[in-house]
Amino acid sequence: MVVVTESICTISSTKDNVKGAESEIGGTDPILRITDKCDEDRAVKDVEVHLGVIRNRHGDHKLIANFFTISLLSFFRRICARSSVRFIIDKHTLNSVEAMSDDAYANESVMKCVFFKGTTPMSFDANKFHQIRIPVYGGGACTYTVPKRYVNLAFISMGAQGTVVRAEDTITKATVAIKKVQHPFLTPMNAKRTYREFVLLVTMKHPNLIRLINAFSPQTSLRDFEEIYLVMEYMNFNLAEVIQKLQLDQKNLSYFTYQMIVAMKYMHRSGIIHRDLKPSNIVVNNRCILKILDFGLARKMETKEPMSGYVVTRYYRAPEVILGLPYTEKVDVWAIGCILAEMILRKTLFRGIDRLDQWSKITSLLGTGDKAFIDRLDKHARMYVRSRAPVDPTPFDVIFPDEAFTGHFPNAPQLCPKNARDLLSKMLQIDPEKRISIDEAVHHPYVKLWFDESEWNTPLPENRYDPQNDVIERPIEEWRGAHLFKVSELLFNEVKRYEQRHDIHLGIPSPIPTSDTQPSV
Repeated sequence: MVVVTESICTISSTKDNVKGAESEIGGTDPILRITDKCDEDRAVKDVEVHLGVIRNRHGDHKLIANFFTISLLSFFRRICARSSVRFIIDKHTLNSVEAMSDDAYANESVMKCVFFKGTTPMSFDANKFHQIRIPVYGGGACTYTVPKRYVNLAFISMGAQGTVVRAEDTITKATVAIKKVQHPFLTPMNAKRTYREFVLLVTMKHPNLIRLINAFSPQTSLRDFEEIYLVMEYMNFNLAEVIQKLQLDQKNLSYFTYQMIVAMKYMHRSGIIHRDLKPSNIVVNNRCILKILDFGLARKMETKEPMSGYVVTRYYRAPEVILGLPYTEKVDVWAIGCILAEMILRKTLFRGIDRLDQWSKITSLLGTGDKAFIDRLDKHARMYVRSRAPVDPTPFDVIFPDEAFTGHFPNAPQLCPKNARDLLSKMLQIDPEKRISIDEAVHHPYVKLWFDESEWNTPLPENRYDPQNDVIERPIEEWRGAHLFKVSELLFNEVKRYEQRHDIHLGIPSPIPTSDTQPSV
């Protein structure tokens, strides 16, 4: 926990951003506390950001709390990229914000953040863990607290869900990737994604899904719980980088598509829809082995709660999701089709700027869709689709001409543009009822030469999906206060149980087999 020694400044949600070095030590506990190893002037400069004018004019406390949390998120990202700031957020932040808004005057600031300069002795075992500051691209640094077995940490990427570095494991002598998820319960969406990803990484084991090697939190108590580390096998590239740099031949197009199909078959057999397939969530190595990662949006197929419409990065979002229809595992088939198209063309096939533009981009190539599909839409979606001029589909040999393909394999004549276009036409069906299934896709001529029964019917884990995961399937608006804290406690206990079952410092080799080489044609 933070030991507060002095106040740096107060930021209020009024036009007067920085109130100066006001002492708040004797007052109410702040929502947010940070520590900074920089000098005070730099710390003050770093926190001089505009959080906007938030006023309690309409008494909509939930909206205020949500808006303020989003502002804090934006603020944290800027701070972390520019200095060595570390911060801790009270786990009841949303409750605190809503309570504070109740007492706000109509024209006064609804809330304020108090930033402190202080000392923060972290609650980890210094004999087993070490802290490493890692430079990031564009300046700044991130701090990792990891077992001493991991050395030579180097920055790979940073995103909304955390930071990823490469490291050397001195026990196994392997190169690994370590993902740091910091403040996983800052928002309800972060909480849901973090819990889902951890549970699914622990339970799902397939050669084409990223393998969890280790997981831990350096914090030893729930009160101090603020970060989780996921150690995974290291892969050389993500697929987005490969598409940008290389023109893939038909052998690679076919093999990558096959691997995506069998990975999704395993997830679907486990009762899970991935819902966020895209090139940046797929990694490959120098031997053309492909693995799916990022299960934060994955969801059980059978659940009492309604499926969210805000899934899948827009460019890979299936028509039924865009138009608000109920959806199934076939949203993953659509995404695979979009990715295959992107590998061929080396550009995104449907690049809409918003939901309606995404629909427009799809129909401009594939046509409006047949009457049976349109009739299944809800009233408003049906009216919108019918209000637009009908569009005829563009022939696939125009979208994907022969010259877009490279590589000729006499021993595998099925690896040809005609078969690739046929598979794409079946995956990119606007009507999900007409879209090819995963079971049908794996036997398509363009990919079936790679078929391996052991990859198709990989044994499912005994505990496919933790029953406790039902907790996180509640609607996002229910993720407030006590429920959010409950999930924090649930995840903390899961991580600590994992640590007890595995020697995170000495290491237990994973029994999961992985393919080392690409099969020959």
